[in-house]
Amino acid sequence: AADTNTRLEASWASSLRTAVPGSGPEWLQALRAGAAEEFLHSGLPGNTDEAWKYTSLRRLEDLHPELGIGPAGGQGPAWPPPLVAGGGFGFRAHNGQVEGFDGNLPPGVTMVRLEQALRGSSSTVLDRLRSLLEKVEIHGRGRSFEALNTAMLDDGVLLHVTAGVDAGLCLAQWAQSGSQPSRMGNFRFILLLEPGARLSLVEHYQGLDAPTG
Repeated sequence: AADTNTRLEASWASSLRTAVPGSGPEWLQALRAGAAEEFLHSGLPGNTDEAWKYTSLRRLEDLHPELGIGPAGGQGPAWPPPLVAGGGFGFRAHNGQVEGFDGNLPPGVTMVRLEQALRGSSSTVLDRLRSLLEKVEIHGRGRSFEALNTAMLDDGVLLHVTAGVDAGLCLAQWAQSGSQPSRMGNFRFILLLEPGARLSLVEHYQGLDAPTG
């Protein structure tokens, strides 16, 4: 196995042995376990890896984010009005976890928590989701973050639009707040659009803490 030659790499390697989600179907558990082993073997990329030759991880090292889902904190502060209004549907993610869904879904549109979709009964959507996830390249140091994300696969949102449906506007709102330790988010927002389907996606990033000073 590769040497854990940084504090962050050593910390994440230690966390992976206990933080990898353990529930779900056998194929999902095998996918996570294989990705965790790949990260433990390869470690984080460095400037000797061609794809990372000019990209430093120093800032990430300084932040030293923890791995895994943090403790659930109650509901966050009131969300400000979104930058885009006028109907549609969407979701709110606070500190890397789904806080809620908004609006009414049009016919032919499904939006659920990713963990719910991953544990669903056999269906065409689940089969497509599995195929998509299993195609993610996780081998080698240059793909260590893909391996890490796959090992921690659980949190997120799945949005599926059936063939020929115009889903309209989806607003994805992301926010961070509070004084909890820095944390490595592994949230996945997965879009599955069938042939001829359409969707207008707007993402809104914000902080929720009141300004100080």
